[in-house]
Amino acid sequence: METDFTADDAVHAEPSVAPRTMREELRNPAKKKGARIADAQGANGSGDALANLERRLAMLENSVSNIADIVERHEISLREREDALASVGNSVIALCKRIDESEKLRADEAAELRAALADATQRLSGLEAERAAYHARPSAVAQAANDPAYIDAPLKWARNADRALEAELPPSAEEKNPQIQNYLSVARSAANADTSAKDKRFSASAPRRANRAQFVIFGCAAPLMVVAAATFALNRNPVSAEAVPVPASFVPVEQKQAALPPAPAPALPPPPQLIIAPPAEPTSDQLTWTASLDALQEQATAGDPAAERELGLKYLTGDSVEVSEEEAARWLLRASYRGEATAEYWLGTLYARGHGVPADIFQANHWYSASAKLGNRNAMHRLAVANFAGLGMENNAEQAARWFTQAAQLGLPDSQFDLAVMYERGTGVPQDLVAAYKWYSAAAAQGDKQAASRVEILSKELRPDDLVIAMRAAAEFKPELTDGNGIAATLTP
Repeated sequence: METDFTADDAVHAEPSVAPRTMREELRNPAKKKGARIADAQGANGSGDALANLERRLAMLENSVSNIADIVERHEISLREREDALASVGNSVIALCKRIDESEKLRADEAAELRAALADATQRLSGLEAERAAYHARPSAVAQAANDPAYIDAPLKWARNADRALEAELPPSAEEKNPQIQNYLSVARSAANADTSAKDKRFSASAPRRANRAQFVIFGCAAPLMVVAAATFALNRNPVSAEAVPVPASFVPVEQKQAALPPAPAPALPPPPQLIIAPPAEPTSDQLTWTASLDALQEQATAGDPAAERELGLKYLTGDSVEVSEEEAARWLLRASYRGEATAEYWLGTLYARGHGVPADIFQANHWYSASAKLGNRNAMHRLAVANFAGLGMENNAEQAARWFTQAAQLGLPDSQFDLAVMYERGTGVPQDLVAAYKWYSAAAAQGDKQAASRVEILSKELRPDDLVIAMRAAAEFKPELTDGNGIAATLTP
């Protein structure tokens, strides 16, 4: 069927009509040659051909409208991806600036350390030089000990003093008499000779006398040292009078209790970590289409979003067809562009895993966000995990807590457990053990064994009045209604 304008159409076109854009033309195609043909055939009485032509035109308009919707959604997705890339680029630039500042700071600190090390090395070298010069210089005591003049100086001084004293005294009667003087000269000569001999004997026996003096000094000092040691030992452990202790039976009970050390608090295991597991694979029990495969393919080809979703999941699980992740991604993409929440969640999962499509965490978060806004609790959980772990976005514990809360209120046990952990740790939310007990209890009620163990631990840690409040909150909690695909019933169209 040919629908292009001809020269004749251009001639008969109304000049007052403004030119239309491509998107307006795709959404609401104007009547062209086909309409005039239909009018001509109606004039000629061809009813069957007109009905066939109108049916084909309706199908063409529907296809064009679908293509326009797909193009518009794709443009929105591209714009969001460009915004995410711009945000990542800004983060990378800021990180590079921080790294440059850190490297500059480290370079300055390294230069200061090198200067301090050089100064310390220079000072150490100066000290080593002074020490070597000091040890190389002989001491004054050693010089005196090796100098014979120094040793004989006292004897020479004594002799010189005797001679000076003799010179100062007046001459005696013996010295005035020549005979007595001669006798004294002879006697003095003999005395000098005897003194020289005594000096030689003194110099020979000096070491022996020194040894004897040392022995006498040591013999006198040894008893004194023994007495001093005994006195020190006795004074070290003095004997003193001690009071007789009071029997324990006379000690009041209050004093006994005050003297006892406080009982140690029971050791509690630390709070667990958040469960950051990859998204689960779809299973055949999640399929809700009961019609035959041919009818499903016919409905999907006609553009039914639910049929496109079910056909994509069949190709993904291998239910009645051969497994083909590429075909699954194609049908889920068609359903996602029509706003089907479950298809958007599974398409995001395919992008997160890189199955059937290239791995792209930004596309995965885009489709998770679209599905979560439509009430899909599984998409809410995946979006919360992405915010908490920083998968394709910056870490945001507060945003993660908000998405965990929405999914937990819809009855998802994984989100209930992770939200309880955040309340117990005070991450993204104020620390609240009562709220942690409530969400642990909700997850334990659905068979989570780890959550049940945390409920038992918190029941011992909470105060009695807080435990009563927590148990009442856990008993009063009722999850919001969802459909078979885990989508909030209040948001289900």
